[in-house]
Order: sequence, then structure tokens, then C-alpha cells
Amino acid sequence: ARLLGAFPLLTSRAGHDLYVALGPEAHGGPANRYDWNRLEAGLGEAAASRHLVRLALRAAAGEPFRVLRLVPVKWARFWNPFPNPRAYRHPAICLGTSVAVLLWLPLAGVCLARLARPDALLLVLPILALWLAHSVWIASTRYRLPAEPLLAILAALSLAGGRVRPGR
Repeated sequence: ARLLGAFPLLTSRAGHDLYVALGPEAHGGPANRYDWNRLEAGLGEAAASRHLVRLALRAAAGEPFRVLRLVPVKWARFWNPFPNPRAYRHPAICLGTSVAVLLWLPLAGVCLARLARPDALLLVLPILALWLAHSVWIASTRYRLPAEPLLAILAALSLAGGRVRPGR
């Protein structure tokens, strides 16, 4: 704190990410074309993050329909079975990334619809939370990764007919 002149705060670059997600040039995915030096106006990290949050919210409030039109784009990016960047679309990579969406997601849906297991809600809520968060923030297949083990469990429950043997 003495060296920096203030107590150091850890930030998550929330302002940067929200600005990319909702700012005037937002398109649903990541972008590197911003002049961050100009946008941050020489502020420290925490103050710049707060400033960028204000700019992002102002841009979103000024054009709410533009922000709403980005939601399906973000959903498509989040649930894309293949990596969004074309540079990562090697067949082996596409095969690996597609399993969660093309196999586990439909089986998870079967588990929820047919088996009606109340405990499955504990697995679904984090998936929904991630999906909803990335309806606002930038979206990509990599942000879906924390949901994939939960989808795999739901898919396994579907394949097992909802039966789980204790101790196994």
C-alpha cells in the first residue's frame, strides 16, 4: 500500500470485459481493437475498471435493442460445438469440443425431461448461471468449460436411466 499510495485491490478486469461485451463496438465475442490507453484515461487499474463499467452501462442504456440483438449471437458462441476461432478448427479439436454440445447436452435434456430428478437441479443451476452470465458478458466456447462436467453427469444419469448405485 505504501509503494502504490493506496491499498492494493485485486480486480478481474470486469470493466474491460463488460465494455467489450456491451460497448458501442460490441459484437458478441472478444475484441482487441480498442485503444485502452484512451478509454482508461490514465487511471489506475481499479479506477479504470469502474470507469469502463460506467461507459459500458451508458452505451447499453443508450442502445438497449442493440444489446438484446447480441444475446442470440452470444448464445451461439457459448453453445457452438466447435471452437469459435477458425484457427482452432482442426478435426481432432472439433471432435473433442463437440462432445459436450452434440452428445452430453441432448442427453442432459433427456435426463431432465424424462427422469425428473429433483437433485438434477443442483447440476442445472450452475449451467444456467454460466449461460445467463455470458448472455451479458462476452461469450465463447471456453467459457462453457466449467459447465461441461455437469453436463457429463446429467448425460450419465440419462444413460443409467436415472439409477445411481450407492458407493459406486
